Amino acid sequence: NKNKNKNKNNKAAAKLQQLPCECLIFREIKKTIDQVWEETQKVMNQFIAHDVLTANQQLLQAVAEKDVERYTSLCAPELYENDDGSSIMESYEPSSSVGCMEICNANLEFASGTKVICSYDRTLDDQDTKVRETRVWSHEGTR
Repeated sequence: NKNKNKNKNNKAAAKLQQLPCECLIFREIKKTIDQVWEETQKVMNQFIAHDVLTANQQLLQAVAEKDVERYTSLCAPELYENDDGSSIMESYEPSSSVGCMEICNANLEFASGTKVICSYDRTLDDQDTKVRETRVWSHEGTR
């Protein structure tokens, strides 16, 4: 039985060696490891960008709706460790309502594998006041 299996394996290996290089499963990979990594990172960054922009939108909506619980769930606990979060939200966040809020010129900078810097212009309720906001989002795992 061992000799029979060995012969089968040898025959299969011999056939594989006779195949032209283009027939091998890896024939289409004509890139360096660095190139493959860069392409993979671009795709992953799209997912991360979506998550960051979604979280940022939720944070702005929480501010507009004065939803302290949702606001604090999106912030690092160190920001409000001696507070319930409401005074932090009131002192750091310019007031605006969801319907009147305008966001433009958003820019994401991938600082590391777990940190993204999100900057954007926000027009406040009075429509005359524009502020440039910058937030650092980081993945800290589940809480």
